[in-house]
Amino acid sequence: MMLTTASKLKSFKPKAEKGLSHGYSAMFTLLAQMLEKNPNAHGDQTVVDGIMGIIDRLEENLDMSLTLERDAERQRAADYIEISERIQGYIIQCKRQIMDLKSEISTLTDRVTSAQDKLQIAHENFEMFT
Repeated sequence: MMLTTASKLKSFKPKAEKGLSHGYSAMFTLLAQMLEKNPNAHGDQTVVDGIMGIIDRLEENLDMSLTLERDAERQRAADYIEISERIQGYIIQCKRQIMDLKSEISTLTDRVTSAQDKLQIAHENFEMFT
């Protein structure tokens, strides 16, 4: 029974190098090593049942955790798309405002140049009449 449990624990493979499943993998490896140390040892059936119950609950918790993580990842992806679209809208709006400001600056620059030309003509006319 111990070897069966150890082989079941060793068959677990984490889905990624980091993360929740990687942590469970380390714990399962440790439990498998503990079970393989002395395969001839006999344990109290309640202890063995307790260990198997813990392993089963860990597996269930891992499945639930992975389900929650997948749901959270889908939500993050949807949020990323929404935020990305909102930011792109802000970028387009800012670019329009920049173009409007450049146009206004150009208009004002032309008016200043025109006013300076008129002032210069007025000074020349004033000097000519005086």
